[in-house]
Amino acid sequence: MMVLVIGPNGSGKSAAAERLACDLHAAGQGDLVYLATMVPDGSDGQTRVAKHRLQRAGRGFTTVESPLGVVNPADVILLEDASNLLANYMFAQHDPAPLPATLAQIDRLQKSCRHLVVVSIGGLECQPEYDDGTRAYIDALGQANAALRANADQVIETSGGRA
Repeated sequence: MMVLVIGPNGSGKSAAAERLACDLHAAGQGDLVYLATMVPDGSDGQTRVAKHRLQRAGRGFTTVESPLGVVNPADVILLEDASNLLANYMFAQHDPAPLPATLAQIDRLQKSCRHLVVVSIGGLECQPEYDDGTRAYIDALGQANAALRANADQVIETSGGRA
């Protein structure tokens, strides 16, 4: 089963996804994996990572930091998050087809676990001042989110604080 948890930054999507992953894992056996794809850049990135580590402390997660979303099979995998995974393929790996690479990796993750919880940023819109790379990323993320919505067994949308 795949569940997509989607919403804007600061909407509580990560906390909602963590609660859901823990609930799904409580009914099963095996590993509960938090797959972190963010490559922290600067103090803001480090602060965000620290916040997420504190938020999931003591909840039974095994954290795997992997920019390209590679992890061993597990019972429940929480992918934090699809938007970072896409950005890593697009900007760090300079993959010529970042959207298909991202979706293929998520498909591989789904096949390697009983439950996959995918977090993604939703609601991003291009602004006139954005450069071509940012515009391409936002367009690709919109396509990725549409594909994830279509393939998800459940979609949870967050808009602020809680889902």
